Amino acid sequence: LIVSFTKDKLVDYRLLDASGVEILRSSERASALQRWELYWESVPARLWFNSSDVGCFVWQKNIDSIFVRSEVTAETKKLITQMPNSVFLGLPSSLQKQWALLRSK
Repeated sequence: LIVSFTKDKLVDYRLLDASGVEILRSSERASALQRWELYWESVPARLWFNSSDVGCFVWQKNIDSIFVRSEVTAETKKLITQMPNSVFLGLPSSLQKQWALLRSK
């Protein structure tokens, strides 16, 4: 995982495989000046990205083993229930309160 910042102060992250080939690249245009976090979950292979200005996203492999990005929202209940605790605790308190009930089901 390589993280850098663009000249426009945006978070730019890339995930490389063992041979150095890029397998995913950020597309959210999140500000590096806002609160943000990345969390790698090895089993299953997922990369969580949470930003105070653009929201929460998760990259996970599809059926063809290609990483695809999904936005985590109240409508994506399954992703909310699968969210690691450290990512959940990094969410704004308003989302924590709103999604806590979904996580307990």
